Amino acid sequence: MSVVFVPEKSVRLRTFKLTIGSTDDFRDIEELMDPEKGGNRSIFEVELDPEHMPSGFATFEDFACTILYGMAFQENWASDDAIAHFEEIE
Repeated sequence: MSVVFVPEKSVRLRTFKLTIGSTDDFRDIEELMDPEKGGNRSIFEVELDPEHMPSGFATFEDFACTILYGMAFQENWASDDAIAHFEEIE
């Protein structure tokens, strides 16, 4: 699932990705990020305009991470028994 917030003017959007998987299937981040390794995992992406960050967040990355974890929790992921990797995609 991807969410795109479209800015009113042309700016460079920043793209972030959260990969989350079950600790029953993945022992560490390296296994989680290995596309050859099967298992229960989901990937969420979001594109955001860095000029539009709401107040209450220390960094833009915190804002993006909050959105991505919200998307994961909406799809019934929980932080218990899960391993996750958050990154910005250049």
